Amino acid sequence: MQLNEYPEAIAQAQRSLLLQTQQVRELRVALADMDANIKYTVAFDMDLKNDRQREAQILELKGSPGYLSLVQELQEAQDKQSNLEIELERLRNHFAVAKLEIRERIAHMEVGERSLD
Repeated sequence: MQLNEYPEAIAQAQRSLLLQTQQVRELRVALADMDANIKYTVAFDMDLKNDRQREAQILELKGSPGYLSLVQELQEAQDKQSNLEIELERLRNHFAVAKLEIRERIAHMEVGERSLD
């Protein structure tokens, strides 16, 4: 990659990370809503006589396919977010190295010019 291409690549990586961060946030909100609905449902279930029954019902509801699917989707989105963060950092590091290499070449050229004088 050419030095002048890095800023756009970094910006694109940042945009991708932002979109993924938004998706993670939306999934967390959906999971929190589902948790609140479960707690509400259990709190007003007159058939549940004590805390043990309520806790068991909460665990049963959290074991439902819909809940588990949402948890899995959130975990996958978080993994993707982590990978995008790694890629962004990799691009930034490559850019920094490329700039240092250019500076080194310039310094060598300046030293060469001075020795000719």
